[in-house]
Amino acid sequence: MSNQEIPVIVLATKDTFLQRSYVASVEATSNVELRNKVAGYLEKIYVDEGQPVKKDQPLFTINTDEYQAEVSPANALLSNAIASSKEAEVQMSRVKLLVDKDIISNSEMDVARAKQNAQQAKINEVLSNLSMAKTRLSYTRVTVPFDGIIDRIPFKTGSLLSEGSLLTTVSDIRLVYAYSKI
Repeated sequence: MSNQEIPVIVLATKDTFLQRSYVASVEATSNVELRNKVAGYLEKIYVDEGQPVKKDQPLFTINTDEYQAEVSPANALLSNAIASSKEAEVQMSRVKLLVDKDIISNSEMDVARAKQNAQQAKINEVLSNLSMAKTRLSYTRVTVPFDGIIDRIPFKTGSLLSEGSLLTTVSDIRLVYAYSKI
């Protein structure tokens, strides 16, 4: 028998990582679609797609002139209604003096009181219209509801927006969830 060399392999200890691949979708904890509440032309875009944004930061402005034009006449109508109410109040005090002196009947006092109540109702109506006009004006400025990242912006400056158009999506990606089917 001859001395044959037999190959010897020395085994080394080494860490091994087992790896598996899964299909998953990664989603932010909060995703909000931002839609406009009023129709109009998109005047200004303050952010770029993919940009981080902070809560209450302005994103878009929709033509404010049209909605500001609704506020101004409502303010004028309010001033007019207040003046008419003061006039009715003065008239009622005059009638009250005459009624107290028995110069005119109590029915005149009732008429004066009804006129004053009607003027107060007119003030309430105008205040309601003014509040609605101011609310619509506030809707022309779209802001961010929370810190996050802006998604794609499908519209450009000058685009005509119908009420409820999807302007963009904001996602809070500080914490994300991975959804997978195993």
